[in-house]
Amino acid sequence: PTTTSTPIPQPPGAVSAPPPAGDSYFTDARRGEVSELRTLLKTFPVERSLTRRRDVIKKVIAYMTLGIDVSRLFTEMILAVEDRDLVIKKMVYLYLTTYAQNSPDLAQMCTNTLQKDTSNDDPIIRGLALRSLCSLRVESMMEYVLDPLRRSLGDSNAYVRKTAVMGVLKLHDLNPKLVGELAEAVRGMVGDPDTMVVVNVIRTVNEIKRTEGGMKVDRKEMLGLLNRIQEFDEFGLSEVLGLLLKYKPQGNDEMFAIMNLLDPVLRTSNSGSVLATIRCFLSLTSSSPELSSMVCQRIKPPVLTLVAGGTPELVYCLLAHLKHLALVSPSTFSPDYRQLYVRYNEPSHVKHLKVEVLSLLANEENGLDIITELSEYVSDKDWRLGVKAVRAISEVGCSDRCLLEGGQGGIGEVVVEKLVE
Repeated sequence: PTTTSTPIPQPPGAVSAPPPAGDSYFTDARRGEVSELRTLLKTFPVERSLTRRRDVIKKVIAYMTLGIDVSRLFTEMILAVEDRDLVIKKMVYLYLTTYAQNSPDLAQMCTNTLQKDTSNDDPIIRGLALRSLCSLRVESMMEYVLDPLRRSLGDSNAYVRKTAVMGVLKLHDLNPKLVGELAEAVRGMVGDPDTMVVVNVIRTVNEIKRTEGGMKVDRKEMLGLLNRIQEFDEFGLSEVLGLLLKYKPQGNDEMFAIMNLLDPVLRTSNSGSVLATIRCFLSLTSSSPELSSMVCQRIKPPVLTLVAGGTPELVYCLLAHLKHLALVSPSTFSPDYRQLYVRYNEPSHVKHLKVEVLSLLANEENGLDIITELSEYVSDKDWRLGVKAVRAISEVGCSDRCLLEGGQGGIGEVVVEKLVE
């Protein structure tokens, strides 16, 4: 006889398990929801509530993010771009650029709408429309982008100009030959009044001329950038200093003038800017060991300050630079060797690098103190640190800076005693 199964009663508040993934209920529900969104979008122009209008567009973007195909709403979404609310425009632009890349027909409809917005009175809308227009990445539509892009390079608003400069780079990735004239126009904007535009110009030209070694500037342009050095943020400052590495001063007077302009950067708290400035100083004085030693003396206070108060990751990076500086001018940092003693709570990679730097700073005056300190690390629970400390003690004892010709209490004798221990 057949038996019928009795359903197991669910406890109060329990959520029943969802149907299988292939159930037609979910497919129909999704189709119904997309159709419902189309109905809401058709009444979008007459909806007075800003919150409701935003919610409708947010739901479309949410479905798109989840992978649901909402390309059927493209016509209705183009009509929604006429809304004056900036939040709605941003979401509609995201929708248009997402689906226009895979459909040339939809891209044509999208291009006409975005071209119209690039002439809007609001500079924010002009910039957003231009960014979306350049993000279509449809090569057949590039000819429709050139005129708005050319016009935006001379816009009165810095945000629009900044967006236009990056738009030239996007088009260059698609068709380098088509943007040759625009690339020259971007190169001429290196003296733009807005620093963010200048930074984008440097990045764009560096990328376009990557095969030629990047962007290069003449004396007038370089001095103009350095005279505005205080206006750049830390990221823009790194781009400007990167240009300086490619520039060759015409004489010592110009070199000293450049270093005087960069000197205030060494007093900033940003480690990236300080290290980029140090790199420029060493590059400018690479042909003169005497000047390099003077530069090391000048940069010692900011480097040691950053090492003393930085995060472990930052300290490791600074110590790597300090290791190179110790090779350039070991006598500069030798008096401050105690600031590089290992701390108990430091990560292993920082401890290991400090041991290497200490061995480079040892001389006849501080050699005994450094060896005594290194001998304490030999018995550390990290056996790799102990091995490195033993090797460092041997290097200090054999170094020309520390080697003494006999005598009781000499560094060589101390090294032997410590190694025997």
